[in-house]
Amino acid sequence: MSSNLITASKVFKIDVMDKNFVKKELLKTKVLAYFKHFNLGKLYYSVVINDETYEFPVSTVKQVVDKNSSVTLQLAEDVCGAKFGLEIQASFLNRWIERAIESGDFVKLSE
Repeated sequence: MSSNLITASKVFKIDVMDKNFVKKELLKTKVLAYFKHFNLGKLYYSVVINDETYEFPVSTVKQVVDKNSSVTLQLAEDVCGAKFGLEIQASFLNRWIERAIESGDFVKLSE
């Protein structure tokens, strides 16, 4: 009976996107994230957590507005020197996963 409660608790936490639960799960399971596509300055990865597939972006650029209100794009500081492969241990992407959860961009893919 208690194992059902634990399972229900895990499902509830993942549904509400508890970033601490996701981070712990990724560290514990050592699951891989898979590159899906690149669009508008963002790398998109997918990851499987509790048999559900989620997708999230990794922003590679940031917008910079100068004093004349001109907008330019620059390489995002947190990707400088980082290596992004077709497969990468998902816990290495925790920084971007956490941001995606906070912004609502960590989305469950339909089956």
